[in-house]
Amino acid sequence: MNTAAGNTRPYLDRDRARAGSSGIVEFFSHQGVWSPGVKLFRALQFRTKALCVSLAFLVPLCTLQYRYVKDRYSTIGTTRLEVQGTDYVQPVLEWVKLAQ
Repeated sequence: MNTAAGNTRPYLDRDRARAGSSGIVEFFSHQGVWSPGVKLFRALQFRTKALCVSLAFLVPLCTLQYRYVKDRYSTIGTTRLEVQGTDYVQPVLEWVKLAQ
């Protein structure tokens, strides 16, 4: 209802003025820092959302798997070098026993 004096709800005009002056604040008002992601996911189809979620799980999993396998190969290489070292040391230890 408008009266002859003007708008009966001046708080609405004040809120609209605030929202227009700070668009970035309004953008983050409901979801906070997650707003860009929420808006993106609202625009995507289900298959695309499922792919994004799957990738979000697969990338760290594959990274961990790669690092684990790399570490295991490194351990295997170190063990091979230790075995070679013991093969070289055995004849030297026999000479040490004979020398004593």
